[in-house]
Amino acid sequence: MLFRFKNLIVVASLIIGTFVISELVYIYNKKPQLFSLIYLWRSQKTISNDFSKGVKYLEKAAAINIYFQNQKYPTLIPKNYKPDLNIENDSNLKTKIQSYATGLDITNIASSLQIELSQIFYEIGIISYSTGSTDSLETLLKTARYLSPEFSHYHVELANLYLYSGDVQKAMEAIDFCLNFKSPKKHCEDFNKNNLNTGTFQEPGFLKDVVNSFYKSI
Repeated sequence: MLFRFKNLIVVASLIIGTFVISELVYIYNKKPQLFSLIYLWRSQKTISNDFSKGVKYLEKAAAINIYFQNQKYPTLIPKNYKPDLNIENDSNLKTKIQSYATGLDITNIASSLQIELSQIFYEIGIISYSTGSTDSLETLLKTARYLSPEFSHYHVELANLYLYSGDVQKAMEAIDFCLNFKSPKKHCEDFNKNNLNTGTFQEPGFLKDVVNSFYKSI
C-alpha cells in the first residue's frame, strides 16, 4: 500500500512538473517580456551589492528581446546576439550605473519593456562615455539598436560614433543597415547627406535630449 502511494506521488510529481515546464515554454514563446522583466528586476536588486551579476542579468534581459526581434526581422537582427557589456573596472562608472539602475521604475517599464530596455542600454552607454570609458559604448549602442531597430536615433548615434572615431566604413555600414527599416529611413538618409558625406560628426550622446523627450511622451 505504501509502495503504491509512493508511486502515485512520483507520477503526480512528474505530471505537475511536465505541466509547469510546458507552461513556462508557452509563456516564453508568447510573453518573453515577462522573463526579461524578471531579469531586469533581478539586475536592479543585485547590482548594488554584486555589480557583475547585476550586469549579467541586464544582458540576459536584452538577449531575450533581441532573440524575438529576430523573429520579426530574421535577415537583419542576429538571432543569438549576446550583449557582452564588458564594463571597465572603474569605481566612478560603476557608481553611476548602479545609481541609474536602482532608480529605474520597473512598474512603468513593464508596459513597453522592449522599447524601455533599448533606452536603458543607450543611457548606460552615454554614462560610460561621460566618464571616459568608451570601449563599451559601441556594444551598448548596437544593443539598443537591435532592441528598437525602428527607432532612428540609435542607428544615427552608432553611425556618428564610428564617424567620430574615424571609421568611415563602419559609419556607412551602420547607415546602410538603418535603411532596411521603414521608420528610421528618413533620419538616416539625412545623416548620410549632411554628416557622412561631409565628414561632419557630433559628440557621442548628442541625441540624448531628443531620446529622453521621446520616452517621456510615450
